[in-house]
Amino acid sequence: MTHTRFTSKLKYHSRILIAISLLCVGLLGIVGAIALHEHHESWSRFLDHLSAALIVVGLISVIEKVFAERELVARLVDLFGLRRSVYEAGVHDAYVGPENTHFEDLLLGSHQLSIVFNDGYKWCSSTAIATLLCKRFSNPKSTTDVFLLDPACSYIEELARKTRDDGVEVGLERSRISEKIQKTIALLRKLHSEAANSSELNIYTIAAFPTYTLFMGDRSAIVTLYTTTSRSRQPVPVFEVRPTGPDSFFEFFQSDLIRLKNSPETHLMPAPTASVAE
Repeated sequence: MTHTRFTSKLKYHSRILIAISLLCVGLLGIVGAIALHEHHESWSRFLDHLSAALIVVGLISVIEKVFAERELVARLVDLFGLRRSVYEAGVHDAYVGPENTHFEDLLLGSHQLSIVFNDGYKWCSSTAIATLLCKRFSNPKSTTDVFLLDPACSYIEELARKTRDDGVEVGLERSRISEKIQKTIALLRKLHSEAANSSELNIYTIAAFPTYTLFMGDRSAIVTLYTTTSRSRQPVPVFEVRPTGPDSFFEFFQSDLIRLKNSPETHLMPAPTASVAE
């Protein structure tokens, strides 16, 4: 998906560059025609006409490309019935299944990254994600805030009732969730320590029930929804959103994140001592 977007942008910019090059060559040709006018009038006239043609072609190419892109988008909106509200909401992409999500740009390209999830162990323990986190933690200019359920809060039991398999006691599932939260914290600190603690890592515990998983970067966010019923094996919807205005989804999630961070029930975990970090 990322490669396709890159190729499309490359083709677009290449065409614009060619058109601008034609304009420049045309302008240089006119300068040359003026210089040749006194001694080689016929060549000067030919070069003048050729330069004018190049300038016209270049201008037409630029104008056509810009307006063609706008017209194409308008036609697609009409053809597929895509509502303009989707653009205004800032929905950049939507698909099913977190395995289709590309986190590299978000994790490595964001100065500030905030992550909200229940326990996060499955995500953090992924080899690909762990590698990206190591790279991120090695960047001294990055700040990462991670919000996890407080293992001691009452919401853990409700989550256990929702996610437990048939026949598994709530108490056992609660212990599993609490253990996964502790493992996530330990893993994040280990990865951060391996990166020589180069960047800032803040881990918060929350006494709230996240209704979605959130990965919030500087200019984009990835949101994964949760089911409202018991555990489901079906893939869940994933949205990639970007800020497009005061009413965009990005602004909503950003405001929700700020309220969560400022909640009196949200607590910043103390940084580990040097001996613990090692």
